[in-house]
Amino acid sequence: MTPDYTANQGYRAAPPNGLDGATMLATPGATGAGIRVLDIEWGWSFVHEDLSRVRASSLVGPPINNHSYDDHGTAVMGEICGDADTAGITGFTPDVSVFVATDYPSTGYSVAAAIAVGLPVLRAGDVMLLEAQTNTPLGLGPTEWVQADFDAILIATNLGVITVEAAGNGAVNLDSPSLGGLFDINVRDSGAIVVGASDGIALVRAGFSTYGNRIDANGWGYNVASTGYGDLATIGGDSRQSYTASFSGTSSASPMVTSAVLALRGAAEAQLDAAAAAALDAFAIRALLRTHGTQVPGGSIGRRPDSAALLAAAGVLTGLRVVGEPATGQTCSIQITPGFQAGPNDFFA
Repeated sequence: MTPDYTANQGYRAAPPNGLDGATMLATPGATGAGIRVLDIEWGWSFVHEDLSRVRASSLVGPPINNHSYDDHGTAVMGEICGDADTAGITGFTPDVSVFVATDYPSTGYSVAAAIAVGLPVLRAGDVMLLEAQTNTPLGLGPTEWVQADFDAILIATNLGVITVEAAGNGAVNLDSPSLGGLFDINVRDSGAIVVGASDGIALVRAGFSTYGNRIDANGWGYNVASTGYGDLATIGGDSRQSYTASFSGTSSASPMVTSAVLALRGAAEAQLDAAAAAALDAFAIRALLRTHGTQVPGGSIGRRPDSAALLAAAGVLTGLRVVGEPATGQTCSIQITPGFQAGPNDFFA
């Protein structure tokens, strides 16, 4: 039987170390039910034991042409939607509906083409993750440096889809004049949420992470435990039971921020009226990420999301909340927050 590896998932801890996965699991709607996520990258495993949400039916568009990076997509999905059980790892938003589209089919590599293929399965308020990077004059940076990719992201934004985009692993300063201001939102703005990486748990920028004012948030860039690869364990030599403790890069950081976005959208849909939920769009969420989270001093990679602070700021952290990870054999506390301004003589339950 597969052991429980959630103790290895330090990024699920309470701030400042993690993003507070317990709050996501305990907040109505924040596990992602009713929200769709589209992951765009090379490939995935569709048979992993801990990813019941990721199956062959999740694939939209052409088949995977290059399986060299299937473990990469598998690790990404583990962070987002690993099954919430007592075996393996647990994702932040295990109830989200998952779709995937490869950006490397037999016709050749193109993020824009994958976006065009995947967008029809998404609705306003759904989330698209771009696990891609591209060469800029200074090194590997966000894929929206490519004009076709920028245009495709902008179309998604205009349709109400929220895009989360990896910043890239080239240590590029996006504020450099040599980039022509193309990462200055006053010059052009795709609407994407761009994600940098911290040095694992440490509150400093990972040396490889692209950085600058365009970065909206960050996640762990080292020592991330998830599904795939097998360096942590491969139970019985079966790749369907493989786990890693060393997923890294802006690739590992971006699924964390994606989950924070999914939690906000899921909680909004579950708890708010239609107009208020719709108002929590890409730009509103981007603003929340920039103002609610753990600071990374001098890193130019934004904040590490604090899910409790984000949900509270969005007006959805009310009602019954479990404080601390609910786990067999461990204690946790329950907090009740009223959905109104409570006074000393008010009773609520």
